[in-house]
Amino acid sequence: MPPSPLLGWIDESGDPSAKPRTSRWFVMPLVLETGAPGTLSTAMSDIARQSLPRHAGAPAVPHFSEMRPAVKSAAHARLASADFTLIAVAIDTQAISPRSPLQVPSAMYAYALSASIDQGARVAGLARRSLVATIENSPILDLGLLRAPLPRAKGWAAGSASASFPPGHVKIQARPKSADLRLGAADGAANALFVALERGARGDPRAGAHADMHLPKLWRGAKGDGVDGSGWTMLPMRRAAQTASTHQWLAGWLAD
Repeated sequence: MPPSPLLGWIDESGDPSAKPRTSRWFVMPLVLETGAPGTLSTAMSDIARQSLPRHAGAPAVPHFSEMRPAVKSAAHARLASADFTLIAVAIDTQAISPRSPLQVPSAMYAYALSASIDQGARVAGLARRSLVATIENSPILDLGLLRAPLPRAKGWAAGSASASFPPGHVKIQARPKSADLRLGAADGAANALFVALERGARGDPRAGAHADMHLPKLWRGAKGDGVDGSGWTMLPMRRAAQTASTHQWLAGWLAD
């Protein structure tokens, strides 16, 4: 009997657009259930009980961006206590050339999603498992773009967005966020990383407080496994060192 699939959940934060007056950063994390089955469901159930209104019509899945500060900090701490593996893609939208095809939001969205899935497929492949990833349904989500070569520009990581994951080994399914409580775990990771990058660039000394909780979850290719990669992908790569130098929460992890 083949091993059970590795399950993952994907969400995003920020605007996948290079237009002025939008957010500078667009982040897309993939949360992988590499711990005991049910770990994420239990954590998100606890967070929902503490953070969501209890009345008819209340949302079923927590949105971290809508929480009060004290509630949000407690929710991030509870999520970080769960056993999971994190893949994260961050795009500096201000570094995109006006001539880049990634100026198109649907292309940027697909590029980030492919980069997340590529790394998630590596994690699953090392365990000889397939990957089933659930993503929130979005008006700009076009799963057809993931099977076609995506646009690349100079300075962007070659191979980050590609058709390198075999269709038989990776399944991507779009669901409303309200349909799966575990999508809230990806929402929490997206919120922590987006706030750290967006506010950290403005000099906010506490911007990375919640990101610090989740950085230990970021995947690294184990020595000797023949895999070149890590759970953190920053695009374009030429900006990675500059960004790390101004974000201490990230610099410490990259230096390990």
